[in-house]
Amino acid sequence: MSEVRSLSWKSINKATKEALEEIKGRKEGTIKSLQTSMPKLDKALFDGFPWGSIILAGGLSGSGKSMFVEQLKRDFVNYNPNEKFEILSFEFEMLGKMQVLRNLSGKLGTSVRHLLSADSNTLSDGELDMAKGKLNEISRYPISYVDNAGTSEEIEKTISSFIEVKKLKEDKKGLIITMDHVLLAKENLNESERIMLRNISNAMIRVKKKYSDEFPVMIILVTQLNRNIEQKERILNEKLHMPNKTDIQGSSSLFQSCDFCLVLHNPSTLKGIGDTYSHEKLPLYTPDEQNAMIYIHVLKARTGEQSILAMKENFANSRIEEYNDL
Repeated sequence: MSEVRSLSWKSINKATKEALEEIKGRKEGTIKSLQTSMPKLDKALFDGFPWGSIILAGGLSGSGKSMFVEQLKRDFVNYNPNEKFEILSFEFEMLGKMQVLRNLSGKLGTSVRHLLSADSNTLSDGELDMAKGKLNEISRYPISYVDNAGTSEEIEKTISSFIEVKKLKEDKKGLIITMDHVLLAKENLNESERIMLRNISNAMIRVKKKYSDEFPVMIILVTQLNRNIEQKERILNEKLHMPNKTDIQGSSSLFQSCDFCLVLHNPSTLKGIGDTYSHEKLPLYTPDEQNAMIYIHVLKARTGEQSILAMKENFANSRIEEYNDL
C-alpha cells in the first residue's frame, strides 16, 4: 500500500506577496497576456490569453475548434515576439504533419487541398518553392507534437519530461499545453468517460498549480459538444439555439476545471434552423453569403463576463476571422 502524502500549503502572507507581484507586473507591463489576431476575443478574456489559466474550447464536429486552436498557436508565436515559451501539443485525432499543413495553409492563404494537389489541381513549381520557404519558417516555431494517445498519468509524465528536456525552469520559459479532443485520451478499459474526463481535468489542474510558481503555464483543452443542441425542439425554438455548459461533453469536470470556456458554434450547419440564429436574429452568413458565421460564446470567464463574439469562417485558408459589421 502506497504511503499517503501530505499536501503542501502556503501562508496568506506568501499569497499576499504573490498578489502584489501580479498587480505590479500588470501595471509595469512585465506580466502580459498573449495577444492574438482577434482583438475582440483578446478583450473578452483578459487583454489576451492570460498565463496561469486553463481554457476550454468546445464545439460540434466541423465547427472549426481544432483549426481555431492551431490558429491560436500561430498567433501566440507571431503576435508576441518578446515572449519566450514552448508549446506542447497533444494531437489525439490528427497527425502533427496535418496541423503543420493547416499552419502552412493559413500562412499562404491557400487551401490544404491545393497544397496536396487534390482535384487534379497540381501545385506549381513556384508555389512549391513558396511552401518550402514558409515551412522553413514554421520549422523554427517552438511547437512539439505528441501524436499518440495516453492516459492522464502518461500525459502528466510526458509534460514533466518535456519540462526537464526543454529546461523551462532554468530558462524561465513559459509552457503552453494544448490537447485536441480530450475525449480521445485513453484510460483503463473499465473506466467510464466521466472518470476519464475527471482524471484529465484533475491532471491539468495539478500541472497548472505545480509549475505556475516557477514559470508561466497555460493549458488549452479542446472537446466536443454533445448532440443536445441539434435536437428538433431546440432548433425550432430560437430561445434555445445558443449553447450552454450542459451541451459540453463531460461538462461537470471540464467546465469546473477551466478558467475560461469558449464554445464555437456554426448555426448554419443545423438543419431546419431558419434564416437567423437565436432570438437576437443573428445572421447565418455574411451579406455576400460567401462565409458562414461562427459565433464564439464565452460561457465562463473568471476575470470577465459572458459574451458572444461574431466571427466568420475562412476554413479554406485554415482561419477564423473577426466579423465587425454587427
